[in-house]
Amino acid sequence: MPVVDLTTDYIENLIASSAKDIRGEHCDQQVRGMYIRQGTYYLRFKWLKKTAHAPIGKIDEVSLEDARKAALDYKAMVKRGIDPRKQEAGGNSLLTLREYMQQHYIPFAKNRKKTWKDDADLCRRRLYSRFGDCPLNQIKRRDIEQFHNGLRDEGLSGASADHYVRLLKRALKLAVEWELLEKNPAENVKLFLEPNAVEHYLTEEQLAQLMKVLLKYRDTNVSLLARLLLATGARLSECMLALWSWVDRERRVLVVPAGNSKSKKQRVIPLSDAALQVLGELGTEGKSKYLFVNKTTGKQLKYAGKVWIRLRNEAGLPWLRIHDLRHSAASFMISSGRTLFEVQQVLGHSTPVMTQRYAHLAPQALLDSANATSAIIEQAMAANGE
Repeated sequence: MPVVDLTTDYIENLIASSAKDIRGEHCDQQVRGMYIRQGTYYLRFKWLKKTAHAPIGKIDEVSLEDARKAALDYKAMVKRGIDPRKQEAGGNSLLTLREYMQQHYIPFAKNRKKTWKDDADLCRRRLYSRFGDCPLNQIKRRDIEQFHNGLRDEGLSGASADHYVRLLKRALKLAVEWELLEKNPAENVKLFLEPNAVEHYLTEEQLAQLMKVLLKYRDTNVSLLARLLLATGARLSECMLALWSWVDRERRVLVVPAGNSKSKKQRVIPLSDAALQVLGELGTEGKSKYLFVNKTTGKQLKYAGKVWIRLRNEAGLPWLRIHDLRHSAASFMISSGRTLFEVQQVLGHSTPVMTQRYAHLAPQALLDSANATSAIIEQAMAANGE
């Protein structure tokens, strides 16, 4: 397929030549992707990672100048996510939601969000069945609101239903920024915003029940993991992904790099005596780069769910989620008189808002603070003979 500088004379010679010559493919040197085949102008382009061909017009009906202009217009459409073949056929030229999510949004999110797989899962579960074949410009706000309300009718919680709308808001906002859509139809859809934070705190008695079981199976990974979570208030992912290179025994801290931290900032987790004891019992230092290693495969520990369910049931605490150990660690700190600011720093909350949920656990600490003011007032009164 020769690449040539197409001219009017060249086109006229093609028209006048034999059928065999016309069937050859002649690629334009000026507009990359444009070519002539069987007497018709085409544009070759990539669509959904496959090579596609959009017809422009017959060479004896469309001038070379107009063909090149049309080819450039088609290339601009492809860049905006519009299929020029649909435009040629008179159909709706915008991407469907499924095409947009698969070709644009998911690849974008994959490089920027740790939870991009959750977005892809939401698409597969319900978004594609409801909006997958809809062109982006035909999705209306009312359609999204009806979909949102319908999720509640299916039995989903308000918080779960909100996840779908949040994804649409975020994805379609990007579509507008990328000039694939004029207006975001999900922008003003109201969320249910139902509180769904379920927090369980261990009492001292329940902690004793749990610790009895954890010590009974003290050599198991999940038992050691649970004890470390209780001792540090760390997130589950921070402990399971932890490397020995993160451990600084001299400073008694576990330094979580920014790339592994939820806040995208380096996080320093203090290591108490109880935490250091757990590290000493792991037995993986010098043998693996990871703290927690699957004893069967020798690779990083990735799953704790099944073993944790068995441990909590034996402890008589079937309701206790492994994430509740972080909440319990916070409650123990506050009950011991630590301030909310101190707890915020230990837990790694980026703002005080998340830590405020524990405020009700510290009535005695708050009363002590109020009494400190009373003592100063009493001293001032005494100085005045009162």
